[in-house]
Amino acid sequence: GELRELCERFEGRAAEIGATIVEELFLEPSARSLPSVTGEVGGVAGGEKYVHAQEGIFFKFAVDDAQLYGGDEHMMKAAGHELRSLVWLLESRVEGLHLPLTVLVDLRGYRLVAMPLLPLSPHSIVYGSADGGRSVHASLPAMNQRMRLAARSLNIGPSVAWTNDLSYSVELYGPLDLEGHLGADGRLYVIDTARLFPPCTPNPRLRNGYLYQLMRPELVQSNAVPLRSDAFSPWNIEQKEQWEEEAAACTARLLQRIIPEAAAWLDSAVPAVLVAPPPPC
Repeated sequence: GELRELCERFEGRAAEIGATIVEELFLEPSARSLPSVTGEVGGVAGGEKYVHAQEGIFFKFAVDDAQLYGGDEHMMKAAGHELRSLVWLLESRVEGLHLPLTVLVDLRGYRLVAMPLLPLSPHSIVYGSADGGRSVHASLPAMNQRMRLAARSLNIGPSVAWTNDLSYSVELYGPLDLEGHLGADGRLYVIDTARLFPPCTPNPRLRNGYLYQLMRPELVQSNAVPLRSDAFSPWNIEQKEQWEEEAAACTARLLQRIIPEAAAWLDSAVPAVLVAPPPPC
């Protein structure tokens, strides 16, 4: 009904504005119809930021100008992780945990993440870190409880995260750079969810693989022990060696058991006529 119509209108308008952002990518910043606001809204991990104030839409353009990901394709993968994590958080059905309506816009080899402007501010954060670990928050029991419930449903365990200067620590469920906010409307919001699911053992040949080489939610849920989002990350996390050993063991289970078993099942399930070589001419 009305909710479906709202989602369709938002998706359509986000795609139209996103197309303009892509088309103007190589123009001088002063010539663009929508200027970048990256310097005004925080970090560079999400890419270039744009705001269409009239429509109330916030965009993150997945271009790796800061060279954090080793290429745009890896940053685009992280943008896909953000949407997937939001979907799984929604499916956890934790009452009182609000998530932004989010759309991926793929056009001409580029990807943008679009979401509504939310009633948040730099001072509304109550969970995680919005400044790269200089400060870390877990200050609101209502948010702490909801994040704990959501993470447990996904088999994600807690970790103790310290600030960059090691001045204090907090217990977090999820990655340090996920943000939880108490909005001006009194609602609890979660944003920046790209790294919610733990990383696989990173490929040393790839730059910062912990940002985008992430496990599928189904693999995490099937693991015998809860896994930690910040395994293999650069943050100051207690017991990191243990969390990384558990993530490595899960990665090995995927590569050495699950994938071979799935391949063997496919070999046995596909009729021989479909895999037999063609007859000679």
